[in-house]
Amino acid sequence: MSKEAETVTVSIEVPKGVIDFLKTFGVDTKRYLEDVVLHCFGADLTAFRGDPTVFIDWARLMEKHRFREIPLLADYPAIKENC
Repeated sequence: MSKEAETVTVSIEVPKGVIDFLKTFGVDTKRYLEDVVLHCFGADLTAFRGDPTVFIDWARLMEKHRFREIPLLADYPAIKENC
């Protein structure tokens, strides 16, 4: 991909026990949370895409929000079907 997706920083609250647990195993918590958000979003988008009652111009949606530029989303069916 020639372009890199634009990002924004958001502040979230996560129970300390969860973060402590992840750190115990040497997990990069920032990266972990970023990945979890993208994977959950990809799964949700795929489920939404599969709903026959939803009529959306998916190609336009993909372009408008630049989902193809987000590497972790590239393999989700909702993204692949519109590339």
